Amino acid sequence: SSAASDVYKRQIQEHTKMAGATYKMGNKVLVNTDIFEAYLEQYRIPGDYEGMAKKFTPDLVELYR
Repeated sequence: SSAASDVYKRQIQEHTKMAGATYKMGNKVLVNTDIFEAYLEQYRIPGDYEGMAKKFTPDLVELYR
């Protein structure tokens, strides 16, 4: 594994811990992706076409709340 991917992996691990989304089970660490995704939402940059997506795909409106 490259040094760059090690840095990326370490950053993801730190963020999952900050989100409170990690579970240690023996020598394995599990990540609750629902919790991690909710944590990541605070950093989301709204897209330029979100309004258009709401207009043309009403079933996806919940994604943008």
